[in-house]
Amino acid sequence: MMERAVQRLEAAGAAVSGVCLPAIMVVISLDAILRYLFNAPLQWAFDVVSYYLMVFAAFPVLSRTFSHGDHIAIGVVRARLPPRLRGWLDAAAALLALVVFATIAAGSWDNTIHAYAEGEYLPSYFNLPLWISHLPIALGTTLLVLRLASHALTLLVHGHDPHVITAEDGGGK
Repeated sequence: MMERAVQRLEAAGAAVSGVCLPAIMVVISLDAILRYLFNAPLQWAFDVVSYYLMVFAAFPVLSRTFSHGDHIAIGVVRARLPPRLRGWLDAAAALLALVVFATIAAGSWDNTIHAYAEGEYLPSYFNLPLWISHLPIALGTTLLVLRLASHALTLLVHGHDPHVITAEDGGGK
């Protein structure tokens, strides 16, 4: 049940990212056209792209990137290990990563809540609420923590996680 929920949240994150990437291209292209052809750039383009669209494009897909094996993996030594030992080492690595990303998630939630409570705004062409740019970091790292917890538990119980692609499965670039 947890796996299905994580997969649905990963799909939602991918959809958000999939909307933001073309939006970034449209805003930057429109800004360049208006800047160089009409000497009338979009005053808000840099702030919206760098503080909102880029963050919403990158962080919601952290977990999906992990589960699809689209991360850096060094498999030279790992591939030579017995499968059971490999499973234990992968579980240990997932638990270690879980601790790191749980710390990042907790700090991100703290930043998001603080920015919301204090009514912080990005000083730019529009007064954009700053908490919105913190939210995808908190959500994305929290989802990665859930994925890592599920992955570690599955590895410890079954020795292999069919929901996470590894170097042996063709993952790890």
